[in-house]
Amino acid sequence: MWLILGYVAAAAGLAGLLAPAYRAAARQTHISFQRHKTQVQASPFYAHLDTMLSLLRPDRAHQVWQFGYQAAVIFAFTLCASFLLFIALPSWLTGNSLLAGSASKIGSPSVGVVFSLMAAGACVTLYYMYIRIRFVFKQIKAGYDLLDVVRTLPRFAHLSVDEALLAAATQLGAKCTLYRPLRLLAVCLTGYQKEEELEAEAKRFAAVVNTTFAVAFISDLLFAVRTGSSWRDSLVALGQSMQSRLSVILDAKREMSDAIQTGLWGNALSLVAICGGLAGVIGWHVYAPLQFQTVVGAGLLLLNLAAIAAGVLIALRLRMPALDYK
Repeated sequence: MWLILGYVAAAAGLAGLLAPAYRAAARQTHISFQRHKTQVQASPFYAHLDTMLSLLRPDRAHQVWQFGYQAAVIFAFTLCASFLLFIALPSWLTGNSLLAGSASKIGSPSVGVVFSLMAAGACVTLYYMYIRIRFVFKQIKAGYDLLDVVRTLPRFAHLSVDEALLAAATQLGAKCTLYRPLRLLAVCLTGYQKEEELEAEAKRFAAVVNTTFAVAFISDLLFAVRTGSSWRDSLVALGQSMQSRLSVILDAKREMSDAIQTGLWGNALSLVAICGGLAGVIGWHVYAPLQFQTVVGAGLLLLNLAAIAAGVLIALRLRMPALDYK
């Protein structure tokens, strides 16, 4: 008992001696972290992620840092899991007559590390691509929601620009993808101190929608704010231009409906029919090992699935074209 108390007292005394140095090191680390954090936030990649995540996760704060933490967890988990899987592969391949010759080439720790790093990097890249694809389709929807914003704003022409933006966002509701960007723009118009702050928020709003109409919308509002002129007529004209462009897009969409449906379902049905027919001719007991237990068979299957997924994405993109002149 007395020995334990002695250890505790010695540890407390040692901590007291090291505390000043620890506080100084912690303070320096915090200052260095804040400096690097500021540099990271000023980078183009941070701005790119902030634009994407502000549209996909409007109800969350610090979205970019959360994305970084999630990517780090995915990388670490995939690295460990793929390394353990790679080390265990030789014992699994010895019983496979089709892959028995490759078992002796697998299991080296150095090769396992390279394989694990490649797998972890691929998983993080796939996670980013998932976010990116979701953002592209959400951005297209934001272009259509901008038309609703342009139609709604003239009803509040008797208000100032910032009050009109808040009123339009409230009327459209949270279901509108531009609900949070509109509110942020209104807050910036209300309390900005420097012209650079207003320019930065305007560029951020335009980047979220990323259409010619968004640039025209922001330009009209900024001109009205700086000159004090009326902005109702310019938004009404912008709304008419957007409506005419929407009519052209809908007509083109109807003409391409057959090609879009083929891209959505035709490739997948063709693959199922071909593979099913081949399995029926040669027998499933012969087809399954050739398709799933050989490098060539599995590689061709993955290549076909990737091509089908790309075709589906292109078809979905054509199914919902951007409301723009591009």
